[in-house]
Amino acid sequence: MSWGDTDVVDDQTRAPSMTDGVVMLRPLATNDAPAWLAGEDEEQRRWFEAPRPSQLHDVRRFIAECQTSWRMMGSLRHWGIWSLEPDVLVGGVELRSLESDEVNLSYLVCPGQRRRGFALRAAQLALEYARTSLSAQSVVIKMLAGKRSLAQPRSRPWGSLRRRCTV
Repeated sequence: MSWGDTDVVDDQTRAPSMTDGVVMLRPLATNDAPAWLAGEDEEQRRWFEAPRPSQLHDVRRFIAECQTSWRMMGSLRHWGIWSLEPDVLVGGVELRSLESDEVNLSYLVCPGQRRRGFALRAAQLALEYARTSLSAQSVVIKMLAGKRSLAQPRSRPWGSLRRRCTV
């Protein structure tokens, strides 16, 4: 795992980009909004319980909220996931600080990019950040019924659960 140079968030805030040589995590910038919106589909809306399809202004507002959290060192850390070959936005991963040593991990992968290992790689990078930069000792992953875990085989259905793991 390699920690890259920091990327500029909102032209003022420095936030880490990270890579494992296959994927790169970097905070979303406003000019990433069209690509983020293009990666939305019905499956994502169902898993994240979105009331309607997003519009460009919704995505820009989300990115601004993420940038504010980075700038204010708030509880949210969100990165876009880019594949390096080719250089394309394939999804997103985020951490939310919970209790003093606990974070919540969530992720999404765009249609056409799923089941290629991007979420697992992104989660590993984000959790290393949580351990080293947020002093996290455990992670909570909440899954809705029917959503597959990063570490579970395709064939095993899940019910709703809350899982804690050591970081």
